[in-house]
Amino acid sequence: IDSEASRRPNLSPEQLAAIGEEIADIFCYTLALANELGLDMTETFTAKMQKNRAKYPADKYHGKF
Repeated sequence: IDSEASRRPNLSPEQLAAIGEEIADIFCYTLALANELGLDMTETFTAKMQKNRAKYPADKYHGKF
C-alpha cells in the first residue's frame, strides 16, 4: 500500500461509529482531567501549536505528514 492509500482506511460505517465512540470517550476523559488540573485547554492548545510551528516550519514539512 502506498502512503496515500494508507491514509484512506477501508472501514465500514459500523467500524467508523465504534471508533468515533472510543475517540469521544478519550476526549471526555481528557477534558475531565484538564478540568481537574485547572488547565485552560484553549491556552494549552494555542501554546502547543505555536511550539509546533516553530519546530516544524510549514515550508519545510508541508505535505510530509
